[in-house]
Amino acid sequence: MDRIDTICDPLTTRQDNNRTRPGLAARATLAARRARETDPDTFEHRHTDWPQWTRRATMAHAIATALNVPIDTVTVTDDPDRRYGLVGQYPGHLITITDPDTAHRWQFIPDPAAHDHGWLFLDECPGCGGTNVPIARVATLADLGDYLDLDNDERFDHLPAEFNGDPGHRANCLHSPLTDLTT
Repeated sequence: MDRIDTICDPLTTRQDNNRTRPGLAARATLAARRARETDPDTFEHRHTDWPQWTRRATMAHAIATALNVPIDTVTVTDDPDRRYGLVGQYPGHLITITDPDTAHRWQFIPDPAAHDHGWLFLDECPGCGGTNVPIARVATLADLGDYLDLDNDERFDHLPAEFNGDPGHRANCLHSPLTDLTT
């Protein structure tokens, strides 16, 4: 096997502080495979909307840094539930962090008040059980931990304004989006 085969072999690993770590080629290949599985259409057409692709990459880097998680555990996709623009023509961004140890998926959306430096953590509504509602503002790992701490009796005292009216609530929830009652 010559040098170029070793560099490009996705299975090549190296020893670092007595741990075996995948090399750059392996991590890049795994990231591409994850992107193809998670959002195949966007990944395939990323070159046709490069500004959107780089915006997602910047968003992934920012949250990975703030929450001290590996960048390759973060994916940013179109949000299937939230749309923006004057008539809702643009999908929002859904950020998913997959814990490499537990495979648990944590989801966030950008916090519109934080200008790319904060996120809204999505979790279950305590009232209706609807999933993926904005339940906590997060700018640091401590913010997320404050919400996740089951011993914190005040964790529901500061729900973000976006909690009310979010499409993640069930239809019978007091916090669900208002519907047109005139029809």
